[in-house]
Amino acid sequence: MHLCVAVIESLRMKKTTDNAPRKLVVVGGGFAGISLVRHLASDPHYQVTLISDSDHFRYYPLLYSTATGHTRVAASFPVRSLLADRPEVAFVQARLKRIDTEKHVMYAEDGSEYPYDTAALALGMVTNYFNIPGLKEHSFGTKSIEQALQLRRHLHSEMLKHGKHGYACVVVGGGPTGVELSAAMMAYLRRVARRHGLPQDKMKVYLVESGPRVLRFLPESGSARVARRLQKLGVTVMAGNVVAAQTADSVTVGSKEISTNTVVWTAGVSNNPLYADNACFTVGERGRIKADPYLMAAPDVYVLGDNVATPYAGLAETAVSNGKYLAKQLYRIADGKHAHPYHPHNPISVVPVGDGWAVASYRRLVLTGRLASWLRHVADLIGFLDVAPLPMAVSLWLTDHTVEDDCPDCRRRGH
Repeated sequence: MHLCVAVIESLRMKKTTDNAPRKLVVVGGGFAGISLVRHLASDPHYQVTLISDSDHFRYYPLLYSTATGHTRVAASFPVRSLLADRPEVAFVQARLKRIDTEKHVMYAEDGSEYPYDTAALALGMVTNYFNIPGLKEHSFGTKSIEQALQLRRHLHSEMLKHGKHGYACVVVGGGPTGVELSAAMMAYLRRVARRHGLPQDKMKVYLVESGPRVLRFLPESGSARVARRLQKLGVTVMAGNVVAAQTADSVTVGSKEISTNTVVWTAGVSNNPLYADNACFTVGERGRIKADPYLMAAPDVYVLGDNVATPYAGLAETAVSNGKYLAKQLYRIADGKHAHPYHPHNPISVVPVGDGWAVASYRRLVLTGRLASWLRHVADLIGFLDVAPLPMAVSLWLTDHTVEDDCPDCRRRGH
């Protein structure tokens, strides 16, 4: 019998004698966790607690944009603001260390204990540098607002130091983040150069991909269109190349050494180490956690979002879908009904490649250009609505392309 089915049967027997709210503890303040608690907060059958190691929600689809001169407001905002219209949800900032599925207790690093009747884990992924020498010490990332702002300040500073003689940046990883970032980075470097009177033609951006082409989830024709677009923007695409090592002032790509102190790593992630540290979970393909058809991975413990081994895991749309699904099923369980198994849906993917141009794909259908760019703008509105109250979502959407340079001179010359 599947874990979830067994739990449901025990709950149906218990329901007639116990009307107390069940303690639902959700760990992870990303798309899956926020979606779940927002949809389940008003159910009187559950006492909902959200635990996150950060007091801010990261809107990952726009962190690359923050790193290249646009507003940080739409890329990171307080978790409590997302729950302003959900006062029933208790929010705790803590980092989970261990879970005891027999005692139904979670333990945080600070020693706090959180008993639960039902738990949902959506902890997100961590960066994996694959033991490449020097990469962890010298490369930049864009997985948090702090990293994005650090990269932006670094780009601006290095442009002012070296822009007269030429400046090179290397983005590693030909997935959505790498493609978005490399295209936006070239535009940002040229904008900074123009505002400071530096030669724009001396800026170089390399996009390194170990596979044969960028955006490998697309049909080959779609990947080729994206590569041509990147080249038109001035990005040098280096497909079929692997980063071998990095130092403070260079990176080795294949047999070529590129002089640069700006390498952005977007190519590798691993599952949150908490799962490997707790023997109650079974690790599946690509390090993700195996779950039953109801997303239950251990007794009374569901795993959602990037962490669970389901098709299309790793996408924000999939994480939101997981959260909505579990909220609906927990409603059903509370009413003594049978849960329905999770059915993954092939999401629509939209990747911006510079201003006014994007690639959108669904199954084998690929659309590029301005229309796809408009679809991405609509997708961001939907993304904000999935996690934020309506007024806040619209406000964030209206500001997500606002230029926000840290340099006073750039602000004076900006438009």
